[in-house]
Amino acid sequence: MCLAMGSLLMCHWLKLFIVFFFRVIWQGINLTSTVIRFPDVQRAWRFAKWKTRLGELGREVVFHHDVLIHEPEKVFIGGGTQIGDRVQMWGGGGILIGENVLIAAHTVITSLTHDTHGKLYKDTTVPKEVRIGDNVWIGSSVVILPGVVIGDNAIVGAGGVVTKNVACGEIVVGVPAKAIGKNCQNG
Repeated sequence: MCLAMGSLLMCHWLKLFIVFFFRVIWQGINLTSTVIRFPDVQRAWRFAKWKTRLGELGREVVFHHDVLIHEPEKVFIGGGTQIGDRVQMWGGGGILIGENVLIAAHTVITSLTHDTHGKLYKDTTVPKEVRIGDNVWIGSSVVILPGVVIGDNAIVGAGGVVTKNVACGEIVVGVPAKAIGKNCQNG
């Protein structure tokens, strides 16, 4: 059907409109009787945009402004997650984000690296899956490197660079991120 309409771009916009329409009409926002604030429409539009592109997207995920996801078909995000302004993800190696995760602004998550023994680094992309558990809080400007697993209920402090796995309920900070405590309330 999409190819008959003239171009793949038209197909993409048609999918976006359909997802947006069903989200607005059948999931709680009634255009005829409710006054909708502009930010609510923007949020629904961003959700609809990523719903058509991501490998999987749970319910009630919030995308703030200027989120950038490379190879989104390899990124899976659980319900109730909030992704802050200008978060960047490189999904080539796979990124799995659990439910109710908070990812603050300017965070970078990459699942791709390069072979240090390769002749030309630019020709040696190595995918390594990143997994983030449920109820994880990732502070602002955090960098999460390829192959990292962050357990449920963990906290990563602002500005941290996560190079190794983070255990469930662990609080890590710094460059590289190191454990400073346990999240006793949830861990």
